[in-house]
Amino acid sequence: MSSSCQFLLAGDSQHTQLVSIPLSTASSFRSLHQLKQAVAAKFNVVDPSKLSFSVDGTVSEDLVSLLKSHRPIIVLVQWPCRRRPARPVRSAVIGSHTEVYPDHIGNHERLFQITGHVFKESAFFTKEINSAHPLYGVKSPHAGVFLTSTHTDIWKEAHKFMVPSMGPKAIDKHCRTVVDIVRSTFPVFDELERTKQAFNVYDLMLKLSSQIVGKLFIDADFGHFRSADAPVHITVKTIFRLLGLNKKVTSWGDWYTYLPFGDPKRLRDTWHEVGERVAAHIAEAKVRREDGDVPLQEAALKTENLTDFFIRAVDNKGNKLPAETRKPALIVAVTAGFVTTSALLSWLLYGLTSYGDSQARILQELRTPTCRRQVPVAAFLLDKYVKETQRHHTTSFQPARTARMDLVLPNGMRLPKGAVVIPEITTCTQTARSGITRNGSTRTGGDTEKVKNREPVKIILAQLVFRYEFIRYRETEPIEYDPMFQTIRRGICT
Repeated sequence: MSSSCQFLLAGDSQHTQLVSIPLSTASSFRSLHQLKQAVAAKFNVVDPSKLSFSVDGTVSEDLVSLLKSHRPIIVLVQWPCRRRPARPVRSAVIGSHTEVYPDHIGNHERLFQITGHVFKESAFFTKEINSAHPLYGVKSPHAGVFLTSTHTDIWKEAHKFMVPSMGPKAIDKHCRTVVDIVRSTFPVFDELERTKQAFNVYDLMLKLSSQIVGKLFIDADFGHFRSADAPVHITVKTIFRLLGLNKKVTSWGDWYTYLPFGDPKRLRDTWHEVGERVAAHIAEAKVRREDGDVPLQEAALKTENLTDFFIRAVDNKGNKLPAETRKPALIVAVTAGFVTTSALLSWLLYGLTSYGDSQARILQELRTPTCRRQVPVAAFLLDKYVKETQRHHTTSFQPARTARMDLVLPNGMRLPKGAVVIPEITTCTQTARSGITRNGSTRTGGDTEKVKNREPVKIILAQLVFRYEFIRYRETEPIEYDPMFQTIRRGICT
């Protein structure tokens, strides 16, 4: 038996290389699965189970004969050859911009027919925000877990404090505040109902989500529901403008971000303005400094808001969240919090008016004695409805992941180091697997990490559905979406 086996990855010869795997004894590999794992590690293949081996043109699954082979063993990944993902047509300077925009959602299905499907995430990927990442235009080295690459020490330190600040203890404590804010909207909804006035769901959900996030994160009262025509607070308007500019600027590529005029300059100026406005709210937030520091794992219960948490929480070594990270992390938490929540709430209300009897069934569940005592814990259908709405109408492109190294995907595609994969795209999720159907039925499906902590959203929806019936205005008219915004949002009148 040879002291080593020679393996050659099938595909483009320019990128193939002969790899030797030593065999110290005949029992080095006790199964074909172990051999596949070793070979996959050598060639950076994401899924070892997709490998097969060919000797002299014949695919073999006989481990003994493979280990005895004196000829190079050809490694096949799903398809006989590796291949690069097909790309849209690229033009000079503007690249593939016109292949995607302005109708990026409409173009995805067409482009997927070219590129096929890819594996979305594994240990081979990280959240490094490079020039191809959709958040590159607002990347900030001190912005905590949202706008900082995961391999940095700053990200690790911020992550240590951010997770418990938004964990189950914090959610349970602040549920009462969420309920109070939702109920403060009732006079506005009552007036809209009394006057039979249609309203844009996104505009109203933007007001509601920012009112909640502002209170819980920076102890700010934006006054959005003092009257039916109360204006959107200037801080919220500025953040809203920031995200629109970021999508416009980053969609044109890295070179465009450096222009000293136009939208790139407005993006830089607006980012600075957002920082100043949120910093002013932070300075006015209620912080119980007289009570001293609190242990990290208890801080969620002993602090008033996220600002208070970041200032007073200490880890088991007595360390606090670094001062230079505190403000950027709060700015991004506020921004990401209300923008994504407003988009999700808009889609939830849209679904109630569009998917059969979903609204009636959820209301029926909420009226049961168990649900009235333990909403949202006991609301099974509500939980599944929120989960499936988020999967069917995913709201953003932020969960992009960057390849750590040159690698081969399970379908045989080769990705170079630094390539960015965006797994959450509406076209991918709107398939037969989606749980919401036109007749209103909701599949139970398996829970995913992104939907396990949706209690605040479920509380908001439960409060609104229990009190109001939502009807879509001009149901036959098509729904328009904004292709130049950070989240997928559509104008819906209800």
